[in-house]
Amino acid sequence: MARTSRGGVDGPPAPDFSPVGPGDLLLVAVSGGADSLALLRVAHGLAEGGSRRFRVGVIHVHHGMRGTAADRDEQFLRGLCESLGLRVVVARVDVPDRARRHRISAELAGREARYEAFLSAAIQLGARWIATAHTEDDQVETILFRLVRGSGLIGLAGIPYRRELQGDPSPVEVIRPLLGWRRSDTEAICIEAGWSPRHDSTNDDLQFSRNRIRQEVLPLLLQVHPAARQAILQLSEDALFAAASWREQAELVVLAARLSEGSGESRWCTEPLRALPPPATEWALRLLLERSGAPAAMISRETVRRLRLSLHSGGEPPLTLAGGLHVAHVEGGVLVVRALAGAAPDPPAEARVNVPGQTAYPAFGLSLRSEVLPVPHDLKTGPWLCHLPRRALQGALRLRGPETGERMRPFGSTGRRLISDILSEAHIPRDKRAAWPILSDEAGALWVVGLAVSERCRIQTGEGECLRLTAFPLSETLSG
Repeated sequence: MARTSRGGVDGPPAPDFSPVGPGDLLLVAVSGGADSLALLRVAHGLAEGGSRRFRVGVIHVHHGMRGTAADRDEQFLRGLCESLGLRVVVARVDVPDRARRHRISAELAGREARYEAFLSAAIQLGARWIATAHTEDDQVETILFRLVRGSGLIGLAGIPYRRELQGDPSPVEVIRPLLGWRRSDTEAICIEAGWSPRHDSTNDDLQFSRNRIRQEVLPLLLQVHPAARQAILQLSEDALFAAASWREQAELVVLAARLSEGSGESRWCTEPLRALPPPATEWALRLLLERSGAPAAMISRETVRRLRLSLHSGGEPPLTLAGGLHVAHVEGGVLVVRALAGAAPDPPAEARVNVPGQTAYPAFGLSLRSEVLPVPHDLKTGPWLCHLPRRALQGALRLRGPETGERMRPFGSTGRRLISDILSEAHIPRDKRAAWPILSDEAGALWVVGLAVSERCRIQTGEGECLRLTAFPLSETLSG
């Protein structure tokens, strides 16, 4: 967004509330800092005196981290909302406890807790939109953080203006109306309004990566080059355009490369795939794997990279996806994606899990390894790796497909959800859902493998033993 001249002084672009229609309820996330107060000020002004005439509510999250200071922030905000005639919902969460239980950083725990609170409040109030006060400064910090952590093009594109939290039939989306603003702009709005922003002391703590980037890294970069901020934002814009361009190229090439589809096998001409730049080739491979029935959640970046390299080398051994698809590069310029299920033995209705030991689940080309061990200090997780506390397990463990109407409460969810909805939202093809591996005990589902773990399987502080479960493609197990 281009900055404007305001009385001869460089100023921010107009805040973007364009998706919010007349009569819609916009829930503004307000911490009490300058950015969120400025967002509340401009949203309230547009709702009350502007042409948009949407309604405004407020969500405030108390993170349980700063004692009485956080309590005073809440009291301040309640008073401000009362003076403006706005309804405020206050969500109280315990971020330090969440970070300990999940073995994640306080930054990540806080972010997860906030967005869960936002969605819960939106559902409670019937809000279609949630506005957060991310600014250009947040955008720069985010891009730098992702750059040093290691990110693809989509990550370097930065914070998106819109993000869906919940789809149909009751959609809820987050918008960021102030992405073109700087902190100096939000502070100026607060001065104009006569509001005194609250100060969050955790923003001064250099143990948090973003604070270190804000207070140490970015100032050094500005010393190296005064236009570093603009260069970083330009990189973000270029990454967004490049990702969109490569995806468009990939979609066209997938159509051109198709030779045949159906009967558990698809065949693709490799020549147009090889002609693309490597990033676009990987986009195309991901798309054709999905079209061939591979669940998007099961297509790893490493699998796509190896498959791209095999297009040029030829004669590589077949690559196998855990989702029950056999991927092979065939001599003669044809890539074949073939379902393994037809060549597998008749799938059992379920498989009893060996603890400890290895359990084959041929219905999905999957093998599960289980190990009993003390809860690791550094608890690693991933879609194919799961740790379950022994005390939470009831009876024998089984691998099976989903049951009709079966529900589970995933980590972080406010309630029980249909497993069929979890599979659908992960874009699992319909013909794969009936055999999708579900780990269960006598009390019900524990793990929708690769997608979600039950809330009752959280690792608590002071936990003793746990069961570590790792899923592998069955072919890896058979090849020794």
